[in-house]
Amino acid sequence: MITRRQVEDLLRRIGDQADDEIDLAEAGLALAALEQPPATLTPYHQHLETLAGEVAARAAALPDTLDNRAEALVGVLVDHYGYQGDTETYDDPCNANLMQVIERRRGLPVALGMSISVGPMAFESVTAEGGCATWFFSVARRSSARR
Repeated sequence: MITRRQVEDLLRRIGDQADDEIDLAEAGLALAALEQPPATLTPYHQHLETLAGEVAARAAALPDTLDNRAEALVGVLVDHYGYQGDTETYDDPCNANLMQVIERRRGLPVALGMSISVGPMAFESVTAEGGCATWFFSVARRSSARR
């Protein structure tokens, strides 16, 4: 269990890091925990690690291209786990809380939140080919095509 004080300390440490050192999943979970302390972050970390492992395994079976990495990510998040954007209650604050997005499998541009969290865990560098924007749009294109 993590207390509100521990979450606040964690967020301060994250805030002191250089941008490229910030673990976005950790920051997202810490922000989510502010809304529901005391919370345990372990199952959420485990789920993200599971997603990353499955994405990496799926991608390993394909030639290593940006498109295939995006295809592997969408295949795991959208096709296998059913993550999707919340089109019915888009403005619901739950859609921005990473813990609740994981529990509900839907939220605000899930492709953005999950791909940025899971992508670096699954691949050594998701930005090697064309930068982060290229990665995101490649994932988003595949995700929206499956709706």
